[in-house]
Amino acid sequence: MPPKLVFVDGDSIKTIKDRDKRRKIRSDIIKRSWASQKSRHTRLVAGSVAGIGSDAQQTLLEKTAMQEIPCLEPPDDAIGVVAHRSSPIISPISHLSSSRSDPFRCFGLEPHDQFNQGILDYCVNELWPGFRPHANYAAEFSQCWFALAAQNAVVMAAIMFSASAHRHLRINMGWSVVTSKHIKRHLQLKGSAIKTLREEFTREIMPDKIDEMIYAILCLSSTENAATSTPRLPDPTNFEPLPLESQWLLLYGRIEFDPTHFNAVLALVRLAGGITKLRTYSLGWLVFFASLMGAAEDVKAPNFPPVDMYGDLYSYQSPMRLLLIFDPPWHHRSLQGGFHAFQYMNIRPEIIQTLLDVSEFSQALERGFAGSLDHKVTTPLLDSRSHLVYRILSLPTSTENIMVQTSMIQNNEEATFALTLYHCARSATQLYSLHVIFPGPRTADVRRILLPKIMEQISDIMNGDGGHSESAMQLIAWACMVAAIASSADTRKDGENTEQWFLYHLSLAAAKLGISDYTGMKEVLQLFGWIDVVCDKHGMVMWNNR
Repeated sequence: MPPKLVFVDGDSIKTIKDRDKRRKIRSDIIKRSWASQKSRHTRLVAGSVAGIGSDAQQTLLEKTAMQEIPCLEPPDDAIGVVAHRSSPIISPISHLSSSRSDPFRCFGLEPHDQFNQGILDYCVNELWPGFRPHANYAAEFSQCWFALAAQNAVVMAAIMFSASAHRHLRINMGWSVVTSKHIKRHLQLKGSAIKTLREEFTREIMPDKIDEMIYAILCLSSTENAATSTPRLPDPTNFEPLPLESQWLLLYGRIEFDPTHFNAVLALVRLAGGITKLRTYSLGWLVFFASLMGAAEDVKAPNFPPVDMYGDLYSYQSPMRLLLIFDPPWHHRSLQGGFHAFQYMNIRPEIIQTLLDVSEFSQALERGFAGSLDHKVTTPLLDSRSHLVYRILSLPTSTENIMVQTSMIQNNEEATFALTLYHCARSATQLYSLHVIFPGPRTADVRRILLPKIMEQISDIMNGDGGHSESAMQLIAWACMVAAIASSADTRKDGENTEQWFLYHLSLAAAKLGISDYTGMKEVLQLFGWIDVVCDKHGMVMWNNR
């Protein structure tokens, strides 16, 4: 048997000054390695033709399949090092002997080395459960998409690359440790994913393949540059972390997305006939959730409505019922105040219900965190959260979509004041939701968009004829408290001035409402939305600093 490594006397690569010469030496080493593997494969095939027994050949294949392929990069401190590997260099998505014992064999997949085995394990045990912690989700997703991957190289490449990139993101953020030798394999997976996808687009896209193409592009849109770019640090926030599953919000929110890829997803979804036509398990939900994350970052309406795992439109479930909370909603304490005041201003009922759901969702989480959340309701609760945030980001801005059109003659000044009050409620609700209910890592962008709007809207309310009504003062108090906590995270001088502006108007609103202590203020805050474990720490600071 020849030795695994043959050392040849000579200078080390590091001592060679000529860069081109160093590259040529490395290239020669790799070529010799490839030639050795090709020769071995030729002998194996020739032996099969000459009559080597199938049992012996099967044993050899199984022995090869179980070995880990070392990194192809030769060491820098030895020239002329040749690695005589006992395993051929194979594409990262190749399949080997059907008799190999492997946990993924039931899906038709047979990873050929430890690296690929680890990637697939990561999919099942880390990546997919992180999106939906329900016990059956990862298993059902695996059954569907691994079966497709076994038949479609595009899907296989996308799964392998996206999982590898996701793991690299966690490495860069200090959440896990993987040795640097995997970087080369990761780049190979990237090349394989892009190549197979490009080849697929050179052919006509068949209707029965659209789902698979959408999934492959979606994987690339969120992870293509994950391993080569530095993740952005999360923006500071003075709201405490929400003790609820993040669904990878903090991870994916810290990388730059390529809009070209997601635009391709939009085009393919339209080609398929809409998101409800995506029937492959969980694909429609993944597309919706990706659009929701992007919309939350830009504070705009999402491209798609919420759907369930099978592409059917999702119906909102009350979090109070999910958690079996039978207490009356906090907003019922004042049926003429809080968001209920809009019922007397001809605001559309579905808009009012969305705003009231913010208060109920906050109350449900407040009660749920006081005990312990049942694991079985966590995923339905997350679905309700996504549906609620979708409706909040989709709140209308045009007058015809806000006001109920009646035959009664409405006072123009009253209508204008109602619209001003609504726009302030809309902006404050979005600010609260994207900091407290659906918090991502880029809250500074949210503040940059919404805080100037809220300041202008509060000024317009206070300058209007009804600006000192109880309902207006309640809304201003809540908006100012939420905005003050949010702006206090900005360390720049502008941030300090903004915080002081909101604290001043909070003090004015409290005086108009006759509130002198923090307990009384919290009763007003809960009419709109307030979670103690998230908001109370700095809420009390803001109250004392007003």
